[in-house]
Amino acid sequence: MEQQLLIIAQNMGTDSESQVRALLDAGDLPRPEQRLPLLEMAFPALKRRPPDYVTKVLATVNALIEADGRIDVFEYLLARVISQHLWESQNPHAVKVAGRKSLKGCTREVLQVMSILAAHGHAGKDEAEASFKAGVSTLGLDDSTPMPQLENWVTSLDQALPKLDQLKSTEKEILVRALTELVLHDGVLAPSELELLRVTCDLIHVPLPLLTQSF
Repeated sequence: MEQQLLIIAQNMGTDSESQVRALLDAGDLPRPEQRLPLLEMAFPALKRRPPDYVTKVLATVNALIEADGRIDVFEYLLARVISQHLWESQNPHAVKVAGRKSLKGCTREVLQVMSILAAHGHAGKDEAEASFKAGVSTLGLDDSTPMPQLENWVTSLDQALPKLDQLKSTEKEILVRALTELVLHDGVLAPSELELLRVTCDLIHVPLPLLTQSF
């Protein structure tokens, strides 16, 4: 991973490469639970950068994803949130934070997102299904609703979130409440759960709720 970071930093320029080398020399790579807090601190500064710089950052993130031929949750978070920021900064008049759809009309997409969060937060099938049912029950759906089995979580999220972004504001609040209940069901908040919840909230234009459980 260190070698990948250095190669990609070279794409950002000499200054970026020097900064990455200095960070790697100063200590170990961030632990999974440290990644999102670091992003939260860095993202306001990124938003102040000009579009061409943000485009270069996005290209760098995509290069990191391609370096090992797989995409993890944090890489997905980086790529999608930066892409959204870049597009919205260039098309401010086209941004809509809510639509007119109801949860009832987006049941398939809701269940897909819930399935993805449940699967990433639990190693065992029974635990994942228990959390999934907690989220389903919060929405007032039948708790016997089967948990969807998805072949590709990245493709499923990319298809589901744009549709959920068209929900009414009140419906989005209900959805996020259910997703929060899902990830907190077992009392343990895995880094991947928090990262998935963060990118979901960002891409449907709602604030990330305050969560109190520890990693």
